[in-house]
Amino acid sequence: MTIAIVLLGILVGSFLNVVIVRLPKEESIVYPSSHCVNCNQELKAMDLIPVISYVRQCGKCRYCGCNISPQYIVVELLMGFLTWISFYKYGLSIEFVGSFLLEGILVVTAFIDLEHKIIPDELVVAGTAVGVILNIYSFFGKVLFYDVWYSPVVGMFLASGVLYVMSWVGGIVFKTDEAIGLGDIKLFIPIGIILGYKLSMIALMMSILLGGVYGICIVLKNKKNLRKEVPFAPFISVGTIMAMYWGYDIINWYITIMVGGRF
Repeated sequence: MTIAIVLLGILVGSFLNVVIVRLPKEESIVYPSSHCVNCNQELKAMDLIPVISYVRQCGKCRYCGCNISPQYIVVELLMGFLTWISFYKYGLSIEFVGSFLLEGILVVTAFIDLEHKIIPDELVVAGTAVGVILNIYSFFGKVLFYDVWYSPVVGMFLASGVLYVMSWVGGIVFKTDEAIGLGDIKLFIPIGIILGYKLSMIALMMSILLGGVYGICIVLKNKKNLRKEVPFAPFISVGTIMAMYWGYDIINWYITIMVGGRF
C-alpha cells in the first residue's frame, strides 16, 4: 500500500509539472500532448515515465539533446514524498485526501510563484472548491482537521484578513502599493477552508517566520537592495504543510510553555 501511495504521488507530480509550465502561459493542460519545449517533438510513452525517463536520459531531450529542467524530477519526487508523509500520518482517511489535494495545489503555486512571481486565480478557485467539497462530505461524517463546524468559515476570513491588514500596514510603512501580493492573501482562503482557523493561523505564523528569516538573510547579504521582491508562496506552502502535520503539536507546546496547560 505504501509503495502504491508513493507511486500515486509521483504520477500526480508528473501531471502537476504540466500545470506549472502551462498555466502561467494560459495554455490548455490537456492539448497539445506533451512535447519538448525546444524542438517541439511530441514525446513518446517511454519519454514520459516519471523519474525514470529523466534519469535514463540524463536530464536531456533524446531528440534534440537540450537540457530538461530539473524541476520535473524535483516535483515528482516531492509529491511522492509528501504523499507518503500524509499516508503515514493519516492513513486512508478524509484527512489524507484533504492533505494530498492541498499539497498538490501548494506545490504548483510555489513553483509558479518562484518562476513568474504570480499566483493564478485558477489555483485559488480550485483549492476553494476542494475545501467546500471536503467540508460538505465531512459534515455527514468525521470533521477534517478541526473540532468545530464553523472553523473553516472563520479560517477562510481570519488568516487572509490578518495578512491583508499586514499588507496594508506594510504599504504605509514602506510606502508601496503592495507590501504583500494579493495572490498571497487569496491563497489563505482555501487554506483556511481546508485546515480550519487554528491550523491556518499556525500556517500563517510559520509562513511569516520562514519568510522573515529569508528576508533578513537577503538584507544582510545585499544591504543596498532592501526592497527586493521575494515570492511569498513557497514560504506559505512550507508553512502550511508544517501546520498540517505538526500544527496541534505546536499549539500544545506553546500553551504548555506559556500557561502550563494543554490544548
